[in-house]
Amino acid sequence: MTVQIQAFHKKSVLAKLKKHPWTAAALVCLLFLLFPPVVCMELRINYSDPGYTEGETFKVLTSPREDTIPFSGLQATYARTGQSRIYFLDYLYRKGSYVRRLDPADTDKIPLVSIRSVEIRCNGILGGVLEGQTLYDAFTPNEQVEMALSPEGNLDLLISGNDSQLFPTDSFRRLYAHTALRYARIGILYLFLFTAAVLLLSRLYGRLRKSRKEEWHLDISDVILWLAAAGAVCLLITAVFTGDHRKNPDEWESRDAIRYYVDHNLPPDIRSPEALPTVGTYGTTRLSEFNPYYFYAGKLASVISCVHKERVFGLCLGIALFLFCLLNARKNRYLLAACFLTPQLWYLYAYATSDALDYLVSVLVLYQLANPKSMLNRLVEREVKKTDIFRILLLGTMFAHVLMAKANFYMILIYAFLMLLPPLLEAKADRRSERFKAYLWILLAALCIFGIRLSFEFVHYGFQRNEVILEVQNALGAYELRPSTPPQEQAPEFAMYNKGVSFLDFLTKYNFHGQLFKSSVGVYGGMNVYAHGWYYPAMALLYLLLYAGIGVYVWQKASPEWTEALEKASLKAQRRKRIVWGLLHVSAFVSYLLVVYNGFFVDFQPQGRYMLPVFVLAAHAASLDERITKSRWFNLLLVITAVLSLYSFAMGIPQLREV
Repeated sequence: MTVQIQAFHKKSVLAKLKKHPWTAAALVCLLFLLFPPVVCMELRINYSDPGYTEGETFKVLTSPREDTIPFSGLQATYARTGQSRIYFLDYLYRKGSYVRRLDPADTDKIPLVSIRSVEIRCNGILGGVLEGQTLYDAFTPNEQVEMALSPEGNLDLLISGNDSQLFPTDSFRRLYAHTALRYARIGILYLFLFTAAVLLLSRLYGRLRKSRKEEWHLDISDVILWLAAAGAVCLLITAVFTGDHRKNPDEWESRDAIRYYVDHNLPPDIRSPEALPTVGTYGTTRLSEFNPYYFYAGKLASVISCVHKERVFGLCLGIALFLFCLLNARKNRYLLAACFLTPQLWYLYAYATSDALDYLVSVLVLYQLANPKSMLNRLVEREVKKTDIFRILLLGTMFAHVLMAKANFYMILIYAFLMLLPPLLEAKADRRSERFKAYLWILLAALCIFGIRLSFEFVHYGFQRNEVILEVQNALGAYELRPSTPPQEQAPEFAMYNKGVSFLDFLTKYNFHGQLFKSSVGVYGGMNVYAHGWYYPAMALLYLLLYAGIGVYVWQKASPEWTEALEKASLKAQRRKRIVWGLLHVSAFVSYLLVVYNGFFVDFQPQGRYMLPVFVLAAHAASLDERITKSRWFNLLLVITAVLSLYSFAMGIPQLREV
């Protein structure tokens, strides 16, 4: 009897909280106000020289433990002229020991670093300033740096090695802990105001959409995702107009190719004088690629005048991606998974790279395949007519862009083939013929458009295109990067198989999978700007939960009562859903094999952008059952990944600005 009363009491409390969500939110906020779980800390280093430009070499090592793994908690700097800023979350702020050391310079080429003051801020509020003798007493140096207090009161650091370190003393820890404890609750107030704003906006949003009461969680999710998209676009705009092209992967080659198309309209012979300046250190040029991205970006850059105008086309593509996914979210909610599961795809739109166009086209392919009412699916379900020529050309253009994309996006063609194959095989004989004809018409249109682009290559090189490209690489590339250079004299990351590296060592000693995963969910710049260490296992956990949740809906067995009531068509649809689930895994594995092959036999580049097409497959998996995308757990996981992605993006993008 006692157990029943307690169970009844718990149910009644939960029922009351569900009826009064504002009361529940207030209780949670009160609990957080009493015991703030984490604070956002900032160390701001002000140099004595206002024109100091080497601030990006300043690092801070944070860790909850003293026995830290080297570089595991090393926080990079947001460098400004005359200043360095380091932001991090601290959940052990009461102890004041989370900051383990400061690295004023990671090179011995900077003999002197002069610091005027160090500011300690918590949740954006200044809590303490270290300067003069107090600043001198706050740190203890290692053997590679000498500290001296100048007559002006500046802390002069004489650097004698590339591993200079300053260790905080008790006076620093006391001021740090005092600042954190004083302003810890400010962050909770920010959180409360944000939560209240989201709830209010979701109510207004729901009224505009005339949402049903049971769809309120979708309204909340949509509002948060719109806010996350707005934040990401703001960061993209910042990156586009202030980012340093030398810090982004191979952007100098993309920028030169775009500049070529500002003044030219046709693809060149890469041996021509106009094209040779676009050849990079690898001996390659983007002008040898089929991708039309450079032409589009060049034509747009030719009609605008602004700094970094070569990136504006990519920015437009990024905004288009967000708008397309969000505006179609209610009827095609799976699209949100293709847009908000990782910030790495957002990064494609922060600089000049053809991956930006390739990914957007891949999302369009996803929409055509996963949406039963799409142009593609409606076309193949009936007899093709003369009036369908415009639709065929549009679909052919879409697939032609995939044909002209980078090699890692060829997997999208395999994915499309595998998704279109089951309906063809399951169709009745007469319908199978009509569907196959529609496929052929679309394929013919794609090949014709691709053939137009290929014709320029034939005019320039005949059947010797690959030989000419290889010739230019060997003639103009750096010696250690040339294909003709003996393997043992090539760069260390080149042709590992030819260097005798075993496949097991390739996967383990070189940490291939670790780097590949991290750079799939948030590594920026030249693979050197990371988020905090906890971010990556958190994202991995979210992905596992998402995968498990989708898998349950795909493979769960119906109850006996329901099975008896199912019609034959429903059983057939359930079987097709499981077949598609398996085929999506085949496509993802092909994408993985392409990256592994390139890393082991060609060039060790475990860059996550090569695995981004897998997120398109994840979005398709979410579309297999409408209950998935409308469930509370799916939207909760999606919102959490979006918020964490925005956090990672905000941590990384400012570090790429031009100083």
